[in-house]
Amino acid sequence: YTDETHKTGYLRAFFNTVKSGTDSSIERCFITGVSPVTMDDLTSGFNIGTNYSLSSEFNEMMGFTEDEVRQMLAYYSTTCHFNHSIDEIIEIMKPWYDNYCFAPESYDTTTMYNSNMVLYFVKNYILYGKVPRDMIEDNIRIDYEKLRMLIRKDKEFSHDASIIQTLVSQGYIAGELKRGFPAVSIVDPDNFISLLYYFGMLTVSGTHEGKTKLTIPNQVVREQLYTYLLNTYNEADLNFSNYE
Repeated sequence: YTDETHKTGYLRAFFNTVKSGTDSSIERCFITGVSPVTMDDLTSGFNIGTNYSLSSEFNEMMGFTEDEVRQMLAYYSTTCHFNHSIDEIIEIMKPWYDNYCFAPESYDTTTMYNSNMVLYFVKNYILYGKVPRDMIEDNIRIDYEKLRMLIRKDKEFSHDASIIQTLVSQGYIAGELKRGFPAVSIVDPDNFISLLYYFGMLTVSGTHEGKTKLTIPNQVVREQLYTYLLNTYNEADLNFSNYE
């Protein structure tokens, strides 16, 4: 990792090239990703960027608002046979796909639906005229090896009060969302919480004792990710030597 992000490493060289290109052929670029770690380590090589990850003006950029989902359903209800009303479909979809908030300042305003999951649901409903038996699409499954890494880091800095166990039992956790941090600081509790947020496993849900309150966003995340995490964590308790 250090070789790639420092000195003449590939990532460092790539972003240096992008930066130098802004004097000639590159007017503007937009970069998306999962974690803030790599870009933080590349800051000196790409120090012309602005981090909008937690900015409220972009809260509705990634995903669908409920109004947009309703508009989509209204359109397809005029071209296909629906066995449910739009309100009934929203009631089914909402606990599974809704409740994402990407900026602390946007809490209690507009929540976002996972656009991938909405399109999966609508496509299946149009094809078969009924609610999909499996509410979770395989394409959204993230790399479980990354989740195992998160478990290992959780164990390293919090032996007695696991953040993951707190989330599952308490339903929320409070911390400071970080815009970026170096890889060597990943074991810091707030950085670990931030990683869970950037992986889509937590969402902003208000404030608690002056810190950002984060919760599991919906049933998709709870069933698919946290069930796996909890099982892996319990497995790690029994076989932690295997992860060393």
